[in-house]
Formats: sequence, C-alpha cells, structure tokens
Amino acid sequence: MEPTADLESTVAATLRKSDSRFAFVFGSRAGGTERPDSDLDVAAWWGQDPPDRWDVGLPAGVDLTVLDTAPLWLAGRVALEGRVLFDDDPPRRVAWQADTRFIYLDEIPHLRRRQREWLEAESPMVDAERVLRLLDRVRRDRDVLGRFVGSSLTETDLDAIKYRFITAIEGAARVAHHLSVSEGWSTPETNADAFAELARNDVIDTAVAERLGAASGFRNILVHRYADVDDDRVVENLDRLGDLDEFVIQVGRWVADQ
Repeated sequence: MEPTADLESTVAATLRKSDSRFAFVFGSRAGGTERPDSDLDVAAWWGQDPPDRWDVGLPAGVDLTVLDTAPLWLAGRVALEGRVLFDDDPPRRVAWQADTRFIYLDEIPHLRRRQREWLEAESPMVDAERVLRLLDRVRRDRDVLGRFVGSSLTETDLDAIKYRFITAIEGAARVAHHLSVSEGWSTPETNADAFAELARNDVIDTAVAERLGAASGFRNILVHRYADVDDDRVVENLDRLGDLDEFVIQVGRWVADQ
C-alpha cells in the first residue's frame, strides 16, 4: 500500500471526479490506531445519484462507504469520529454532519435497549394488548391532527400539530419495533428500518412503510430543530394523515389474524 498521504490524495481526486461533494476518513486510520496492513476507510457523500461503491474505481486497500445510503449506525460513527478528507460543499457538509449526529445520538440508546431486551427475553412474543393500546394512541393523535386540516392556524395550533405529529410517529414506530423484535425478524436500527421490516413481512404495504419512513425523518427534525422547522412544511404533512390511518388498520388486521 502506498504512503497514507499519497493514497488519500489519490482517493480524494477519484471521488471528486465522480462528483462526490465531501468525504471523510474514519476507522483506525482516522483514530491513529491502524496497523501497517490496515485498509483506508473512506466515507463520501454525493447528494444525488450516488454510485454503487464498487463503481468508483478506488485503489486497492480502500474501503468506501456511500453516505447517501449508509445505515444510521455507520453514518453516525462517521459524523462523530470522521476526519474530513475534502469538502467542496461546506454548507451541506456541516448540515449533514450536524443532522446525522443529532439523529444518531437520539436513536442509538433506543437501539441498544431493544437489542438488550431481545437478548434477555427467554421467549419473545407479540404483546397484542400493548400493540392495540399503542395503535389506539396513534389513532387519537391522528384524530387531533385531522381537526386542523383546512383551518386557519395560529402559532399555538402549529405547536400542537408538531407535538401530535411527533407522538403519532413515535407510537407507530414503537409498534413496528415491537413486532420486528418479538417476531424475531430483526432488531431494526432506525424507525424507518422498523417500518420497512413490517412491509417485508406483509404486515403493512410497502408504500405505507416508505411514507412512514420519510415521516420518521421529519419527526427527527421536529425533535431536534423544533423552532426552526418551516411552518409550511408542517402544514403539508397534514395531507398525509391517511398513512397513519392505513398503518392502524393494517397492523390491527395483522394482530387479529395471529
């Protein structure tokens, strides 16, 4: 393997030619704990039309992570511990790094708790009563949100919408995580992964899972940047309450069939 500085320069030039906007070095070579034969771990972000990691044509001994599609547990590590390799779009790099850190630090304790609960459970099984109780809370949050549709909204109304949107998505995500772990399908890393797991196991429709996954991202923004969220974007989400309706109906039907 060529000297680290030369290798990093080669990698940066190759990534820039592929239209990557910024990249990090992470892992042992970022932390100073590498061995002579350690790979160079690099994570790069494109922003649109990211390539497959194998199509970039990096030198041997370089392990590329595409941040646009990386799982949260890996993107979070890069955001927290990575060293900037190059940065051709500082505003986007700062925004990506800040948002990913926020979301990762918010989600990782829940992931670790769910993993611990799974390992400690002697015979995991779905708690139907708990699921139905959570679904009822989601339905009630959705009903409150529905009262604001088409109305002239005050600042107090917008605050209420943000709060109910957060609690509705959190309730749906708790259901998704509980079913995924209790049925032994997986221990999802994020709320979006949990919804996707339900779709893979025919609990909810794929389209509903994808839209609720996107709603989970909006929920994370609301939690961490509550006062800065554009009000128009909040109102737009009132047009998507049907996804919560479908989630409650489809999960309720699945539980009843078990």
